[in-house]
Amino acid sequence: MIGPVTDGPENTRRVPLRVRYAGDARQLGNSLTATQLPAGSMILFTDPHDGPVYGPQAFVPGGLLMPGEERDVALFISRPTDPADESTQITVALATHYWNETVPDVDPSDNTVTFSLALPTS
Repeated sequence: MIGPVTDGPENTRRVPLRVRYAGDARQLGNSLTATQLPAGSMILFTDPHDGPVYGPQAFVPGGLLMPGEERDVALFISRPTDPADESTQITVALATHYWNETVPDVDPSDNTVTFSLALPTS
């Protein structure tokens, strides 16, 4: 993550992420998939707004990444049905796709980030 979770439009939370491609896997696309989403939450859209979004999964906007390229993207996730669930830990994982297969990464440990939809208290 590159910043705190903030309020987004239309009852969403904005989750800013930075995606970096090391060039260590063949790619035709990259996606971000959220797991452990609380009830009522799903990825609605991205900023920049580009590419398909499928509930818990969104493709990284802007197409292919060059080796060493970093791209900032924000996920807009709908708030949970129960406000108490905003503190549920969510994991977002980056996956690299080549045609219909997900390509294994040399070091998958740096492909995930964990956060909650709760706003920072300060």
